[in-house]
Amino acid sequence: LPPSLVAACERAMARDPEDRFASAAELAAELQAWLDGAKRQEEARVVVARAEGKGPKAAALRAQAETLRTEAAALLKTVAGWQPEEDKLPGWEKEDAAAALEKQAELAELEEEQLLQGSLTHAPDLPEAHAALAARYRAEHKAAEAARHDPTRAETLFRQHLAALPEDHRDRVGHFAYLKGDGALTLVTDPPGAEVRLHRYELHNRRLVTRFERSLGTTPLRSVPLPMGSYLCILKHPERAEVRYPVAIGRGEHWHGVPPEGGGPMPIPLPRPEALGPDDCYVPPGWFACGGDPHQERSLSARRIWVDGHIFRRFPVMNAGYLAFLDALVAEGRTEEALRHAPRERAGTTEERGALIYGFDGAHFSLRPDADGDVWKPDWPVMMVDWYGARAFAAWETLRTGQPWRLPGELAWEKAARGVDGRFYPWGDGFDPSWASMRRSHPGRVLPTAVSAFPVDESPYGIRGLSGSMLDWCSDVFVETGPPAASARHASAVVPGEPPVGAHAAVAQGDMATGAGRVSFRVARGGSWNNIASSLRASARNWNDPTVRLIFLGFRLARPYPWPSDR
Repeated sequence: LPPSLVAACERAMARDPEDRFASAAELAAELQAWLDGAKRQEEARVVVARAEGKGPKAAALRAQAETLRTEAAALLKTVAGWQPEEDKLPGWEKEDAAAALEKQAELAELEEEQLLQGSLTHAPDLPEAHAALAARYRAEHKAAEAARHDPTRAETLFRQHLAALPEDHRDRVGHFAYLKGDGALTLVTDPPGAEVRLHRYELHNRRLVTRFERSLGTTPLRSVPLPMGSYLCILKHPERAEVRYPVAIGRGEHWHGVPPEGGGPMPIPLPRPEALGPDDCYVPPGWFACGGDPHQERSLSARRIWVDGHIFRRFPVMNAGYLAFLDALVAEGRTEEALRHAPRERAGTTEERGALIYGFDGAHFSLRPDADGDVWKPDWPVMMVDWYGARAFAAWETLRTGQPWRLPGELAWEKAARGVDGRFYPWGDGFDPSWASMRRSHPGRVLPTAVSAFPVDESPYGIRGLSGSMLDWCSDVFVETGPPAASARHASAVVPGEPPVGAHAAVAQGDMATGAGRVSFRVARGGSWNNIASSLRASARNWNDPTVRLIFLGFRLARPYPWPSDR
């Protein structure tokens, strides 16, 4: 029974006359007020009923639009940019139809919101209206968070209508749990027994910094409650190297480390201290938020991807290291190969080589003034090296160290730069020119800098220069839609496109051509000392002919971990 009507009846029948209505007229007025309110509520429920079909209609329209956009993309993918507009019309027509459907969906959503708000003018406390509006603004809030937009407006409206729901309403508990957003962490290591020291990422001076919170105990950890947020777990084991393990707890999410093939959580391998050199940075296996940067048109589409473990060198390859590589080739009697890989100016024709930038006396290479009169420094990242030279260096380093060094795949590179929480730069979402080597970072003439010159340009794993400094050649052949997720796994001993361990003699000419003499473009990732800020975003993708040499293009090394030799 309606609570207000029950209260009026109980007051009319109170045992103590002083507690009753003063007159029958006063009782009648109370009953009339209830009748008027009931009528208003009934009118409001009619309006709510009119609104109920708008949401599903809008969702159906958006689904149709998404299908059309997918079909349009497939059609336009087969049409080269230089082809006339007639060839693109079928794709454009689908895009236009999708835009029209999206506009209809937006109008349906607006009408739904207006009807629900209008119902509250009839009955301000109507639970059905507040419940529908709370659900609507919760969905809007969730979408804003997913797109990394400011969710303040949606959250304010969501809380407003949630507060208006009766205490016993069935939706209240779920909504409050959503707003609280607590999740959980499961973490297993190999070997077990690693202490997990939890640091939370917090915004300070427009970039993310870590603040120690507490020790979570030793692994294995099972479903440890954690508030939503971005964290860095430092794993300390008495017999293993310290490991940096970023974690992103989404709203109500359980971070469990279960790989794509399913099963239980994958134990995080903890390297022995001797497995890491002084400048080796370990990127443990796991999921990360790939792509999805609305401010970078060359970003991959947003998705979560599992990347197996890798060890990256902290810095890109420098001139000092590249000189040692070339000198080693000369000492082995492979002078012609060394001259082919040495940094060179752009040639005048395809049949000739450009001028050497390094000095060469027949036995040793050295740094000398280039065509602009600049002397490259030993601790500058190497540049003006083509993809084949970079891969030859990786093969040489493999023989020298006994470790399977290679050019990183672009998915492994992006995870190494961004961590797991989808940040746009290695340090967060904000930007300042003083944080990375780029066009506006220098008081005078713009030149490359020492690899250690910008300590803020450091990823959650301790890898430096992934935003500015120098672009990095990657191993992948460029594909417009990005490499398949499977390319981030290294189940086999040899990865397609990479030299087998110990092979480097034929690297310079390998994989040159595909099809009828066409060269496969290769991916390059990162920004450079000569770029603007938008090009420094970690999601940015570049691609070049593998034979090209550029003043802002170098490389860095990575290797899969664990490898059979690490077990």
